[in-house]
Amino acid sequence: MQIIKQACGPYETNCYILNTNKGEFIIDPGVGALEFIEKNVKNPIAILNTHGHYDHVWDNAKVKKKFNIPIYIHKLDAFFLEDPFNQGFEKSKADILVENENDIDINGIT
Repeated sequence: MQIIKQACGPYETNCYILNTNKGEFIIDPGVGALEFIEKNVKNPIAILNTHGHYDHVWDNAKVKKKFNIPIYIHKLDAFFLEDPFNQGFEKSKADILVENENDIDINGIT
């Protein structure tokens, strides 16, 4: 397993790519993260949002469209994906609402 990261956007929010034998998890695709992601993935599996702040979800819609992968986010933060505070990013929708760490099964992914 390997993790790479890139600070993205004006707030330099880290976007992580967790490389596993089965593919990559994209974590917090912030402002401008799509370019970094395109250069560093071969088989993306999912987008994981640690929370819903706009600087962590900014490129969710772009990444989802490009790779057709699901978005995971905690159920209490899902409303942030609709840009309720008009930050200006493209809206997205969670495919999987997470309640606790057991909702993301990474067993056997290494």
